[in-house]
Amino acid sequence: MSAELLTVREIAEALSVTPARVYQLVSTGEIPAMRYGLSKRGTIRIPADSFGEWVRSRTVPARAGRHRLPSRNSASRADTETLV
Repeated sequence: MSAELLTVREIAEALSVTPARVYQLVSTGEIPAMRYGLSKRGTIRIPADSFGEWVRSRTVPARAGRHRLPSRNSASRADTETLV
């Protein structure tokens, strides 16, 4: 059984970053990848399951009400200015 392999371009699109940023993440070992070919410049492929685990490990669940601004009645003018 072979696992699905993703290209650098596919990863870049999924993360909304440039391919150069993906290459950087691969070179530092942050994103697990496999290199095919004889030279150091071989083709890079990222296993889909490893990428999925990498994304899940960096996903932070949203907290309800976290981005709510206080109502005008409960906040002083100075507090409102610092929130904006």
